[in-house]
Amino acid sequence: MNKQQTKFKDTETRLRSSSGGQVGQIPEDWEAKELGNICNVLMGQSPPSATYNTEREGLPFFQGRKDFGNKYPEKTMWCSMPKRIAEKDSVLLSVRAPIGDVNVAVEKSCIGRGVAALSMKKGDNEFLFYLMKQNQNILKNTFESGGTVFGCVNKTGLYK
Repeated sequence: MNKQQTKFKDTETRLRSSSGGQVGQIPEDWEAKELGNICNVLMGQSPPSATYNTEREGLPFFQGRKDFGNKYPEKTMWCSMPKRIAEKDSVLLSVRAPIGDVNVAVEKSCIGRGVAALSMKKGDNEFLFYLMKQNQNILKNTFESGGTVFGCVNKTGLYK
């Protein structure tokens, strides 16, 4: 049996990481695109603290990395008046120090300022989860460098 060998190409120089390096080699039939071109980005916003509860009223509420498990977040807080809602299967990304940790929303969830929700415009959020998981150190190094004590990612940074 003759196995077809995948050919690779360098990414275009316009698609560089914020740290200056190229994205790297990709299969010849793939295209490198900025994240904002392939997925929707919803930045979290914290609701009034009076709407937080542990009585399971409202939607599960995730504020950042402390709520994240290996793949799915752990529900410890709920919110009865969410400001920003991540849809089921959205990729949740920690956008405040430490940056880069990812999880997947098991259900509609309220997201606070430390979390962004990403969902593919076309395609599979499962692929997006593993793409972000594979590159979490790049995100961390890009947005937590430069001597800042507490890094953070804004929507423009995620788009690019």
